[in-house]
Amino acid sequence: MSNAAQYLTEFGFTGLEAEIYAFLLVEWPASGYRIAQAIKKPAANTYKAIETLDQKGAILIEEGDKRLCKPVPLDELIERWGREREALTAKLKSELESTASTELDARIYTSRSRAFAIGRAQAMLQASKKSAHFLADSAALDQLAEDSQAAIERGVDLVFAEVPNGLRIVVDARLSLLGRGDLFYFAENPGFAEEVQAGLRAELAIDRIRKMLAEGAGGKRITKYLSSFELNLNSEE
Repeated sequence: MSNAAQYLTEFGFTGLEAEIYAFLLVEWPASGYRIAQAIKKPAANTYKAIETLDQKGAILIEEGDKRLCKPVPLDELIERWGREREALTAKLKSELESTASTELDARIYTSRSRAFAIGRAQAMLQASKKSAHFLADSAALDQLAEDSQAAIERGVDLVFAEVPNGLRIVVDARLSLLGRGDLFYFAENPGFAEEVQAGLRAELAIDRIRKMLAEGAGGKRITKYLSSFELNLNSEE
């Protein structure tokens, strides 16, 4: 199975349906017999898969004896899938949000999914009201850029810096997420978040001082920055 066909199975196609559609994108129109020969699959199975592709609105079939097949343009198909997924997501949210618990959970949980970590960090930034501090690798910074800018525009005190790898973020001294590689920790525990935030603020201060030194800053300027840092830290207590 080609890479394109493998991707298509993620959108509800069977493996055979994906191979047929991927073939038709390259060579169309084509009869069911021609398709079966090209992808080296039994004709009976191929014809049945063509019928289901027709029912799924993925191909068009010419009227007549030859019944030549043509794929629905990929852009059109992807756009339709997007609309269908949005509609399904809205229905699911409507059905479940009224019963979902909103109780604050003080436990600390782990996840081995970077996709979860990025998604949760984005959600945390979107929900931020007062402050957000984070250290992130370059890939995570790119993925969080839009939500970071939106938070700044809402007046959120946002401070961040780049690190070689991993992601550590605290929002409103309440929500925290940290980890690297394939292990991340998430908590809604304010006490835990305060500890993580203290560590993040120290690392951010060190990063700022390192940059100031690279710019040629002298002792007075660094001392002034540290005094300001301590003042801001005390004001949050």
